[in-house]
Amino acid sequence: MIKQGLISTSDEIANKFTTNILLFTTIAFPTLIFLGWIGLFPFDLN
Repeated sequence: MIKQGLISTSDEIANKFTTNILLFTTIAFPTLIFLGWIGLFPFDLN
């Protein structure tokens, strides 16, 4: 029973961790693209 509890808690932690990563990348990349588009970060896509 203890092992099962540890597995489920590590599963919950992993799910929260991946959800945070997905949320961060979903917000961060469009923000970087937008800031570059308005000229804050000078990068060339040519």
